[in-house]
Amino acid sequence: MMRVNHLLASSGISVVQLDHPPGTEPFDSEEEVCANYAVNFVEAGSSVLGAGTKSWTLSPGYAGVS
Repeated sequence: MMRVNHLLASSGISVVQLDHPPGTEPFDSEEEVCANYAVNFVEAGSSVLGAGTKSWTLSPGYAGVS
């Protein structure tokens, strides 16, 4: 289960915090598609970000733009 916390929203930008509640298994879809630009900050765990033929493993301390 993915938990979504909307931190800020305006006509030009939205800031959303996504995480998995402690003690739960992540059963999200294998692939999630972003229709807009995104800035990703990873605090814990890891995830794979793909764009075209490139992919990156995101881990704590990573900050990237997709």
